[in-house]
Formats: sequence, structure tokens, C-alpha cells
Amino acid sequence: MRYLLPLALLLFSLSGCQDDDDVPGPVANQIVPIIITEQAKFPEGIAYDATTNRVYTGSTVDGTIYAGLKTDSRLQPLPTTGASIGVAVGMDISGTDLYVAGGPTGSAYVVNLGNNQVRELPSDEVPAGDSTFINDVTVGADGTAYLTDSYFPVLYRYTGGDSLESWLDLDSTIINYQASFNLNGIVIAPGDRYLLTVQSNTGILFRIDVTDRSVTEVNVGGFSLTAGDGLALDNDLLFVVRNQNAEVVTIAMDGDYANGQVVGITNSPDFRFPTTVAATPDSLLLVNGQLDQRGPGGSPVLPFTISKFAR
Repeated sequence: MRYLLPLALLLFSLSGCQDDDDVPGPVANQIVPIIITEQAKFPEGIAYDATTNRVYTGSTVDGTIYAGLKTDSRLQPLPTTGASIGVAVGMDISGTDLYVAGGPTGSAYVVNLGNNQVRELPSDEVPAGDSTFINDVTVGADGTAYLTDSYFPVLYRYTGGDSLESWLDLDSTIINYQASFNLNGIVIAPGDRYLLTVQSNTGILFRIDVTDRSVTEVNVGGFSLTAGDGLALDNDLLFVVRNQNAEVVTIAMDGDYANGQVVGITNSPDFRFPTTVAATPDSLLLVNGQLDQRGPGGSPVLPFTISKFAR
């Protein structure tokens, strides 16, 4: 497995993601920065544990997991043991388990937050090399995890055991994989029946019915979600991060998650190529990943931060 993440795997055709939506939106006020690190670790994912009020993020460079209370001004490296996390991308929490998507490593990881022990969840069906990027993960109330692959047209599932399974062949659905990044962020709706996922390069939001694996394009009134990255769902409110646009789009979803209406767009000069967001009862937590500054000639603004601001 490779543990260095090429820029090409992180950015999807910067020239191909034009914003055709001139919808004005508010600027986030009273932003409180949470420092992650002063080193060029390029964080990507985020998970919020409502039980402990703790926040987790991770490095796409070396897989370091950072953790701390939501009220902290700085997160600290989590001293993990067991399997080495090569790359940390999307995250979710189920009980005391932190699930971490492994990007180009072709694996996912589970961190037991009780003892910080890490298990690796590989998949023999994941292609090697640059053909895979396991990007994000969401875990239902029943403990089932679903993971997107931005390069390989398969949705993975984990229900226990030692590895991931290929759960849905996306070539058999209406989702058309193209060059550059495809499915990215993913969330599961209350009741565990529906998954919502965004295709970054086309800007389309999809609903996947877990019961019959059917896929439906979500009607969002013609709004384009190109550059769509991480998602967060709070009951009927879906928050979509558009990384290149440096904004969070808020969509009010209907009861069966087949239709949605854009009700807000939030941006700020403090947003630096944001990658994902977590919803807490009183705030949103936005990771300023600065992935556009990776690679030769990149100049990330240090320290890397999470923007915490009122919902």
C-alpha cells in the first residue's frame, strides 16, 4: 500500500468545476478557529461525538488522528496502537469506534476510542494503485458502515469481520463514473433506509435505498453541487461543502429525501478549501483542508484549522 497521497488523487479537475449558481449567501460570523497543527498535514475528514463532545480529524499525509473537546482551542495527536493508518480521509463514529476512510491505501480503519487500538479493514476487491480512492464513510444506527470510492464505481459495506465487501456495483445504476473525482461525501438518514451521496465532478446528489439498492437523483431545484465534498445530515437539513467554492450549502430535504430545497449558502474569508463539515447542536465544524495547496509550489496557511461557527 502507498502512504503518500498524490495531488491528482485529491483534486478533481480544477478547471472543470465552474459555479453556475449565483445564489447569494451569508458570511459566517463569529468564527472560532480550532487549531489542528502547524505542520503541513492537510486534514480532510471530521467526526463529532455528541456523547463525549469530542472532535476528531486526520491527516491525508501520514494518517495522524487529532482529537479534542469541541470547546478546546487546539486538538492533540491521538496516540494510537495497532495497525498504521497510512492516510486519513472521511470519518464517522459508531459507539466507541471511529471509522476512517483510507483514500488510496485501498483500506478503511477502525479506531477503538476506548484503548486507541487500530484495526485495518482491507478489501481484496479494491483495485491497486491509482484506481481507487476510498473517500468517505457513514455508519448507521445498526452499526453497518458504507464507504464511497471516488475512482472505482463500487459502494463498499462493512458489517463485521476483517474486510470490506463490495455492496453495490455503481455501473449498474444511473451513477455514471467519469474522469476525476466521482462519489465523495456520504451520510445515512435517520432510520437507516436512505444514503445520500454527492458526485463531485457532476454536481449531482443521489439517494440510495438500502432496502433494494435503487438509486435516485435527488431533485434540488437545478442547483449544481459541483465540487461537492463532505456532507452532514441533521434530521431534514443536509449540509454540503463545496471545496473550491469555499462554501457550505444548506438543503432542506423532504420526508423521503428525494427532493430538497437550497435554503442557505454560507461562506467566509476564513474558509480555506474546506473539505467537510460536522453538525453539532449549536454550531458547524468546518475543516479547512487547503488541499489545493498540496504538491510542489503549494503554500498552505499555517496553522491548519477547523472553523467553528453558529448554525
